[in-house]
Amino acid sequence: MRIGSVEFLSAVLAHRAIGRERVIFCAAPRHLQQRPAIREVADLERHDCVTYGRADGSVSPWVMARPNGQIERRTMNGRIVVGSGEAQVQA
Repeated sequence: MRIGSVEFLSAVLAHRAIGRERVIFCAAPRHLQQRPAIREVADLERHDCVTYGRADGSVSPWVMARPNGQIERRTMNGRIVVGSGEAQVQA
C-alpha cells in the first residue's frame, strides 16, 4: 500500500487509486509570531519547514492548489527531513 502521487510509479507496476488525501499546513503559534507573515506560497521559503524524505534521498515536493485550480509543486528547504508522516507531526 502506498500513499502519494502515482506519477512516479513505474509503467510496469500495477496501481489503482482508491482515494485522495488532504494535506494541511500548520505551525506552532510561537513560530508564526517570530517569522514574517505568510501571504503567498513563496513566503513559506522563509520559514523552518519539516520536509518528507523519500527512500532515494530526494525530498518530496509540497503540492498546492491555487485558487484558479492550477497545481504548484515546490521542493521546500527545511531544517529537518523525516521519513514518515508521524515524524512530521512530532517535529
